[in-house]
Amino acid sequence: MDEINMKEQVKQRVLAVMDQEQLSDAQFAESIGISRGAVSQIKSGRSYPSLDVALKILDRFPYLNPDWLLLGKGEMRRPDTDSMAQPALTDENPNNLPQDLENRTHVGANTPQNNVQQAVVERIVYKDAPAKSISKIVVFYSDNTFDTFVLEKKED
Repeated sequence: MDEINMKEQVKQRVLAVMDQEQLSDAQFAESIGISRGAVSQIKSGRSYPSLDVALKILDRFPYLNPDWLLLGKGEMRRPDTDSMAQPALTDENPNNLPQDLENRTHVGANTPQNNVQQAVVERIVYKDAPAKSISKIVVFYSDNTFDTFVLEKKED
């Protein structure tokens, strides 16, 4: 099976999830944490679902069978989760969004945490070195000769 055909089939399975959940493009995008434009591009065929999108779908809808979503093998629902309740859409939810979207902060949404780290302070300590003085100067000339000048010590 060629790559384009496989991607098209994954796209069809993603659309089947949207249909199963009865979610609009915007609701689906919001529920899995992607942009509306990304869903629109997937539906129109301009792009195909990435592995990241597939993982977000599997995270949001844990009853989905990963083999079915990614490879088309098996049933839509995981065999071991037939009794797992799907996210309910209720009349109390006026926007018809999955309930965990109404109170995102209460269900462990990925909120940035302000981790303040202490600044690293480095100190450079200069040790006092003994005072240096010039004792000899050697000058080299271009004709390979040189002169040496020795400085006389002053007596204090």
